[in-house]
Amino acid sequence: MGPAGPFLERPLEPNQVAVDLNITALMTLSHALGRTMAARGRGGIINVASTAAFQPMPYQAGYGATKAFVLSFTEALAEELRGTGVHVMAAHPGGTDTSFFEGTTHTMDPRRVDAPGDVARRTLDDFARRRSASYPGRRLNQVGSWAARFLPRTTTTRLTAWVNRTVGMDTVRAE
Repeated sequence: MGPAGPFLERPLEPNQVAVDLNITALMTLSHALGRTMAARGRGGIINVASTAAFQPMPYQAGYGATKAFVLSFTEALAEELRGTGVHVMAAHPGGTDTSFFEGTTHTMDPRRVDAPGDVARRTLDDFARRRSASYPGRRLNQVGSWAARFLPRTTTTRLTAWVNRTVGMDTVRAE
C-alpha cells in the first residue's frame, strides 16, 4: 500500500487508503488503547512513521504527508502520556522488503531495502530501551532524517524529488 508516482496522474484512491490506514486507523487505535493503558498505568504504543515523515515527498506526496502526520501525532501523544506509565514511540524505517509498491510498475532495488524481521527486531529493541524514536535499518535512514531537519525545506524537497526521479518514482503507473 504505497501511493507512488506523480500525484495528479495516479488514481486518488491509493492516497485515500493511505489516509484511512495511516491517520484514521492510527488515531482510532491510539485513542481506544491509549485510554485503557493510561487507566491501567502501564502500556506502550509504537506508531510506524517513516523516514518519509521528515520532508515533503514529491512522487509520494500523499504517503509522505500521512507519515508526517504520524510523526507529529506520535510526538504529541508521547508528551501527553508522559508520566502515566504509557510509553509512546515513533518508528522510522526506510525502504523495507514488503509489498509496498504492489499494483504499480515500481520495484525496490533489493540491495537498498531492509528485511522486515530486522526492522521489527530493531524497533522492539529500541522500544524496550524506552527510546522516543527508532530508526531501524540502515544508518543512512537516521542520517537522512536528521539532515532534513537542518536544511531549508525547499532544498530537502528538491533533493527528495531528485532521488525519487533517480529511482523512477516519477514514471510509476498502475499495473
